[in-house]
Amino acid sequence: MIATGITTRLILVCVFLFVSSRIVLSKDSAHLDVRTTDEQEIYAVVIRSQMEQWIRSAETNRAEAKEKWQRVTAEKLNFGVFFVSINRKDPSDGFLRRLHDIPRKIEKLSSARYGELGAPFDKTTHQPGIIFSVEGVHWSNADGAELHGGYFCDGRCGARILFRVERKNGQWVVKSSEREAVL
Repeated sequence: MIATGITTRLILVCVFLFVSSRIVLSKDSAHLDVRTTDEQEIYAVVIRSQMEQWIRSAETNRAEAKEKWQRVTAEKLNFGVFFVSINRKDPSDGFLRRLHDIPRKIEKLSSARYGELGAPFDKTTHQPGIIFSVEGVHWSNADGAELHGGYFCDGRCGARILFRVERKNGQWVVKSSEREAVL
C-alpha cells in the first residue's frame, strides 16, 4: 500500500515535470519563431533600403551627367539585375517576393556568374548586376538591432555598411547607416 502511494506520487511528479518542461520549451520555441520572423523582416527592410537608394542615386547621376564620360559611367552603374545574399547564402523564394515592386530583375546570389574584376552578371541574360547583402543581426533590445550589409558590383565598386534598425509602430525601419569600408 505504501509503495503504491509513493509510486503514484512519483508518477504525478514525473507528469508535472514533463508538462512543465513542454510549456517552457513551447515558450522558447515561440520566442525563436518570433526572432526568426523579425530577422527576416529586418533583412528585407535593409535590402530594400539599399536597392531603393541605389536606384535613386543612379537616376540622379544620369540626370545630372553633363560630360560623355559621366553619362557612360551613370549608365554603366544603373544595373538591371540586383542579386541578393543573406548571410552569404541565397534567400528563399518567399523572401524575393517581398521585393517584387523593385523596378529591377531580382535574383538569388547563385544566379550570378563573375567576370572581369569579379563583376557579377546574370547567368541567363548576361546582364551586369550588383550584389546586395545582409548578415548577422545583433540585438540591442526587443525593438532594436544592428547588422552589416553592403553592395558589390566589381573590383572598383563596393561597400560594407553598418545598419541600425528599430521597430516603430510594429514595422522595422532603418534608423541609420554608416559606411565602414569601401571595397
